[in-house]
Amino acid sequence: MDKQANNELIARFMGWSPDNRHEKSGDFHVWTSKESKNAILGCYLNYDSDWNWLMPVWEKIGKIKIESGCCIIDEMEIRITKCYIKALPIPYTKNKSFIALNIIGDDGCEKLIDTVYKSVLEFIKWYNEQKK
Repeated sequence: MDKQANNELIARFMGWSPDNRHEKSGDFHVWTSKESKNAILGCYLNYDSDWNWLMPVWEKIGKIKIESGCCIIDEMEIRITKCYIKALPIPYTKNKSFIALNIIGDDGCEKLIDTVYKSVLEFIKWYNEQKK
């Protein structure tokens, strides 16, 4: 997936959706949310480059509990060079697997936001699979 598709995946996870009532602007849909009166162009989904966009996603992941019917977050941690998310599918038994994402920046050259972004993406992909 390219950056735009990844950002759209995160936007859907956050409750945004393309709004078909608006015409496309170039290749980018207008996105709306029930929780926001604002609309944004898809090209301005900045989860990959702006902590103000990415941290609410991290916070939402941290609040996922049993009531989601999908998984419970067991541990989350951001460090200077890595990001860690551990989630257990529900119902969880010793025979069931869990996800533990431990994404580490390449040789310390990767920015922390890139590392957290990768972890968030991998978690959302896994989470979506668990909900099926």
